[in-house]
This record gives sequence, structure tokens and C-alpha cells, in this order.
Amino acid sequence: MRAAMAHLQSKGLAIESYALSHQHGDDVVAIRGSERLIVEAKSEGGSKPHTKKFGQPFDVGQGYSHVSRAVVRAEGARTEGAVIRGLFY
Repeated sequence: MRAAMAHLQSKGLAIESYALSHQHGDDVVAIRGSERLIVEAKSEGGSKPHTKKFGQPFDVGQGYSHVSRAVVRAEGARTEGAVIRGLFY
């Protein structure tokens, strides 16, 4: 996440807020002028060392769940006037 924030800053965006893997909220909110960029990032596996899923890749159901939540969040932002752009790897 820190690398992503550094990249955004190098492109002229200011980081307004961010949440690390164990925190709630938008992963990164960056602004430039009147533009606001909301980033939702997903790792490929669990991030909590005390769980059995730690370091394991998401199964299909988890993948669908994470993506569907991101889509719902994006739709909520769109109704507030945001322009939605997605980039998936």
C-alpha cells in the first residue's frame, strides 16, 4: 500500500487518508484539485497471522465476495457524483 501511495504522490495527488490491512475504511483516498481518488486494494491472501487463512490465496467465493463489496462501494460513490474507473490485475 505504501508503494501505491508513493506512486499517487509522484503523479501529483495528495494522500488525504489511508487504512492499513487491519483497519476499516477506504484503503487510500487521494485528492488533486477537485478530483478525489478512492482506492480499494485486495491482497491475494489473508493478512491476519492468527487465522488459518493467513498467507493462503482467496478461494473463488472469497474473491467474488471481495469484488462484489468493492462494486457496491463504487456504486455508492458514483451516486455521490464520482466517476468510477477500475483497474484489476
